[in-house]
Amino acid sequence: MAVSSTSSSAGGGGSVASIDVAAVVEQLMTIEKKPLDTLTGAINKQKLVISDLGVIKSKVAVFQDALNDFENANSYNTVDVSYTDKSVLTATGSSGALLGNFSVTVSARASADTWTISGFTATNNSVTVADTGFAITVAGTTYNSKTPPTGVSALTASPTVTDLANWINSLDAEVAASVIQTSGSNYVLQIYGTKTGTT
Repeated sequence: MAVSSTSSSAGGGGSVASIDVAAVVEQLMTIEKKPLDTLTGAINKQKLVISDLGVIKSKVAVFQDALNDFENANSYNTVDVSYTDKSVLTATGSSGALLGNFSVTVSARASADTWTISGFTATNNSVTVADTGFAITVAGTTYNSKTPPTGVSALTASPTVTDLANWINSLDAEVAASVIQTSGSNYVLQIYGTKTGTT
């Protein structure tokens, strides 16, 4: 609703009085709103207090957990071990271990495994291969003579000992094979790893 000012005048050159109705209404509304503004401010302050209490409660809980750990004697016995290259060394800490920095010296390198198959009288002796094929596992990968990797030929059902050695060498894996003469008519098939430990 629009509010406008009104004025009245007395006849015959008398004084004129004017009333600013809009200003009066605005002042009345301001007076009426003061209790509401006061109540709103009090509510906001109460909300702020409740929020602060929540923060304090959370921090007290964290402090209580830390205090519980502090009171637990076992928490002082934990030993933490840290080192850079976990691929060459495994170390763990136990209760009572001495604290400090330690050096590890490698005195011997890991050697490659070697398998020797004997009973051959010539390099062209045939080898009986199982129906499932000859299988060898190197570094977690299994190679089978019936289903060789791409670029490697499958073995026949009765290869010679030399054929078997050549097939193993063609795998291009960390393994090699040789047919070795141990005496006049005695030969062995030797299969060995080609990767050793490092210092």
